[in-house]
Amino acid sequence: TYDHLIIAVGAEPMKPPIPGIDRPGLFALRNLQDMDAIVEWIEKIPDECTTCHGNGVNGEDDTKKHAVIAGAGFVGLEMMEQLMRRGFEVTVVEMLPQILGPVDVEMAAIVEKDIIRKGVNLVTGDGINAFLPNGDETVNGGGVT
Repeated sequence: TYDHLIIAVGAEPMKPPIPGIDRPGLFALRNLQDMDAIVEWIEKIPDECTTCHGNGVNGEDDTKKHAVIAGAGFVGLEMMEQLMRRGFEVTVVEMLPQILGPVDVEMAAIVEKDIIRKGVNLVTGDGINAFLPNGDETVNGGGVT
């Protein structure tokens, strides 16, 4: 028995004060309404990326749709999986040195290897320092931009 019951069902997604955080096409995912907004945005994207020409290997055209997920917790990894099912090339960026922060290092390493094997670009131990307009994205040691 208890005198009082408190149910805490989640938190606000952290939106750091970095350049470009409020650009269209950037989403925080907390509830079904957020998911609906993401799906609506995705459905408006053409089947082939129109801003990626010349950005592939050796300057070849890369017309896959791209998505970056900030955070490799349970929600971020579920989002990764769903975007891959929709044909996106996915990059997951995690500030911690491993994905799934609450999980022990050995278990996280198994999941990391599987994610990489499936073609995800996984960046751990680094953060996003800016969201730039299409075509200006770079990855460097000072943070993913």
